[in-house]
Amino acid sequence: MVRGSVVWVTLDPAQGAEIPKTRPCVVVSRDVANEISRTVTVVPLSSVRGRATERLVQPILRSADSHLPKDSRALCDQVRTIDKGRIQQTVGILSEAIMRAIDRGLILHLKLEDYLRF
Repeated sequence: MVRGSVVWVTLDPAQGAEIPKTRPCVVVSRDVANEISRTVTVVPLSSVRGRATERLVQPILRSADSHLPKDSRALCDQVRTIDKGRIQQTVGILSEAIMRAIDRGLILHLKLEDYLRF
C-alpha cells in the first residue's frame, strides 16, 4: 500500500456527520507507516456533479487523473485512519501534482501552514 493509492474503502458504520458507505479514498499516510502498521490514513472522495468550484480543503480530482469513472472531490476535512481490512481494492495511484493539492488541503484543514512554506 503506497501513499497516493486510490482505494475502495468500506467506511460504514459511520456516525453523525462522518462520510458513510463504500467509496474511493486516497491513502495519505507515509509508505513506511503503511508497510508496518495495520492501519492507513485516507482522505475520502465524493463524486462531483456539474461545474463544481474548487475549495481549498476539498480539491477536485478529474476522472482521467483519479482512475475513477467520475470527477471527485477530495474531502480533506474528513481525513481518517482506518484498519486495512476496510480496503476492498486498489484502483490506481495519483500523480505528485494531485497529491500536492491534497496535501495542501490537509495542511489548511489541520492549520499546519504556520509550520511549512508553500
